Amino acid sequence: MNNIDLYYEVLKEIKDNPYDYLRNVSLSYLHLFTQGYDACVLDSGICSRCFSERIPFDEFYSFVEKKYNVRLGERHYFSIIDFCEPNERKAFNKFFELLEEYKKNHYSKGKKKEKKALEGVKHAGFDELSIKAKHNMVLENMRKRPKLYFKAPSLKYLETYQNGYVTCAKAYQLPFDYYHGFDVFVQEKYEVSIQKSAFEIIEFFNFYEEDAFYKFFDLLDEYLGQKG
Repeated sequence: MNNIDLYYEVLKEIKDNPYDYLRNVSLSYLHLFTQGYDACVLDSGICSRCFSERIPFDEFYSFVEKKYNVRLGERHYFSIIDFCEPNERKAFNKFFELLEEYKKNHYSKGKKKEKKALEGVKHAGFDELSIKAKHNMVLENMRKRPKLYFKAPSLKYLETYQNGYVTCAKAYQLPFDYYHGFDVFVQEKYEVSIQKSAFEIIEFFNFYEEDAFYKFFDLLDEYLGQKG
């Protein structure tokens, strides 16, 4: 399965089972997920450009503009759909509706263009340490400047981004294990006996989203320091 088909398969999975990947059925959360996915694509050297910027192809942006009969400048197609739809759930559903319509008329053409675009792109090569180092650098930037990445410091936003990153790593069987043992560490830290993710536990014990966001990083520092 090529990069395009695999990306579409991931999107289809999200459409059919959104809560397995996203906290809310929301186009904003889907956008965060794809940003995490794209980051993994770039960090690992799978491709030289983000999938969501090129797949489903540059023409999809123009297609969306024409469907809404609007021109909103240099914005992502997610932004256009979100702006034109009355709420997040409808925007989420509309994205997939437009994507299906686009694929019926442009998919074969787009695949040929994508194949040409990938010609000459060599796999950069990667290992777990290099991927982790790049990912850690972005996480640290998120901690210091969260509003460059999210609307507000929010553990739910961070979790969705991370889900996209990990989904990509699993899809391509990359040697990347997101802080193996961190979930167990957080379970023990809060004395939780049932298996829950670090995100779920931290959110439960920290009422405010911003507090939960920064608590995640505090615990991650402690965990990595113990591994040290």
